[in-house]
Amino acid sequence: MLCLKYLMALEKMKLLQDLKGAGLNDVQFLYNAVDAVIECRRVLQWTYCFGYFLSNGKEKDLFEMLQEDLEKHVETLHEFSEKPIEELISNDMKAHINNLTRVTRTVSIRVSIL
Repeated sequence: MLCLKYLMALEKMKLLQDLKGAGLNDVQFLYNAVDAVIECRRVLQWTYCFGYFLSNGKEKDLFEMLQEDLEKHVETLHEFSEKPIEELISNDMKAHINNLTRVTRTVSIRVSIL
């Protein structure tokens, strides 16, 4: 399943590269986004186990807030990475996806630290 996601991203990158007449570096943002989604979903799957055993209190509340934040960011990034190729052409979309990828990875690190 994971391999399929990466293959789909590579295929989309190739189409985008041909459409824009751009190099690999110009479409790498798409692969990075898919990689972040997969990595963060893996982090999330373990947060549910960890959160189950946390005692009620401020630490658990903070953990659940960060977990929810990560869920939202991952879903948003996933939606953007699966947009039609025509919508991914603009530099504004590329910048938005790059920023969203960076923020999602940062939130994932924060959840992991707790």
